[in-house]
Amino acid sequence: MKENVIQVRVRGIYSTALCKLFLDHGFTITQASSVLAERLNIEKTMYPPNVEVYDTKNRQGVVVVGEREPLEKTLNAIREEVEDVVTRRPSVNLNAIYMGRIIRKFNGKAIADIGHMRIIVTPPFADEGKVQLLRISEVDPKPIASGKISIAGKYVVLTTNNQIGVSNKIKSKDVRKILYHFGEKMKPVNMGIIFRTAAGSVDLALVSEEIEKISKEMEEVINISASLEEPTLVREGEAVVVTEFPASAKRALDDVRKSVVPTVKGHHFYKASGDNIACLVDFAEEILSRHPELHGEISSTLERKVLEKNIRNGNEVKIEHVKPNGKIIYLYGRVAQAKLPQGEIVIRRTFRGKGYYDGLNVPKDPGDHGVTIIMPEEWFFKTEYYSKDGTFKGAFYNINTPIEVYPHKIRYIDLEIDVVEWPDGTVRVIDQSTLEEAYIKGYIPRKLKEKAEKVAERIMNEIVNRRRMEK
Repeated sequence: MKENVIQVRVRGIYSTALCKLFLDHGFTITQASSVLAERLNIEKTMYPPNVEVYDTKNRQGVVVVGEREPLEKTLNAIREEVEDVVTRRPSVNLNAIYMGRIIRKFNGKAIADIGHMRIIVTPPFADEGKVQLLRISEVDPKPIASGKISIAGKYVVLTTNNQIGVSNKIKSKDVRKILYHFGEKMKPVNMGIIFRTAAGSVDLALVSEEIEKISKEMEEVINISASLEEPTLVREGEAVVVTEFPASAKRALDDVRKSVVPTVKGHHFYKASGDNIACLVDFAEEILSRHPELHGEISSTLERKVLEKNIRNGNEVKIEHVKPNGKIIYLYGRVAQAKLPQGEIVIRRTFRGKGYYDGLNVPKDPGDHGVTIIMPEEWFFKTEYYSKDGTFKGAFYNINTPIEVYPHKIRYIDLEIDVVEWPDGTVRVIDQSTLEEAYIKGYIPRKLKEKAEKVAERIMNEIVNRRRMEK
């Protein structure tokens, strides 16, 4: 294995594009699938990765986890080549170990205090009020801890369950048999061993050294925990970052993938839509590989077939209003008009309660309704508010990443800055400081911040000019 070379393992719907990108930055791809290795014309190796990249659960981006310095270089490579990537750093590291206090049990789970936050815990867990060791088992879409403690190395994972396991990626029956016997011989007392993929192609002396090293670390963690009575961090774990690819980033990744293998327009959007549509994409790209001259026709046909089924007149639609920090606000309305794939979507919502309209500070009364006008792939959408008798109360222009229309939902990342318009012609850009805060906290890159500001300025100028023409 080459020294000082970043070894990246990539899994998921973005793997071809990201692996091409990483190779262009001088990284090495390890443990690639046979299909991926053939596509990229690279040697298939089983070296242990120091960075792992895999899909988020909703397929809207990737989780990047590993050693801190290689991780930052990997993240920088993504952000250099793909504009508009949204970045979120969880408040805990993956596989970090905490001493936590069980606060409450519910529905087969528990809530624990780990010092700086409360977190959901999966079994096994102690009685309420008791402290126990907890491992951060997930960070996407939110941190979750487990009562099952383990410590991972390059070749093995040591657990506290006293069992031996071998990675499913190791296919050779002979190698699996050797590792099982080796595990029975080397297994520390009261610990279990899981042999990772890289253990199947390395000198067992290295594996033995790692087992000894990690077993000492596990013993140290257990010994330290015996004297702890309050929630605290016990072991740091692995650095982790969760990224999201809005529509513009998916398109950039489409272009990278297209340089490697025949790729339809919107490939990563479709792959993120779910398995049914992903199968259609695979079929379309199989045809495309044989008839590259049909790229435009195949892409437009696929777009029409998918989008026509997504949003229909009279249907209720869900809007996923995603904040830069990852919080999702769900909005619902009924489709009054849909002219897909190229035309607008008009959504009507009727309000039953009282309140004030966001940004406008105008009273919201029962019977009021809002008309939202959405254009797929546009950087904003407009909502007009009316009273029960049809009097215009104001308009709100939401600035966001290009809008994606998925099966039964509309999704975008809210860029915080907005434009509001009152009936008297007054127009104002609001929430600039919230956009600035999202940039300072590292959620969005500078270029995306500047794009949002330019869109807001353009909308304001267009409204002012329109109002001037109406006078």
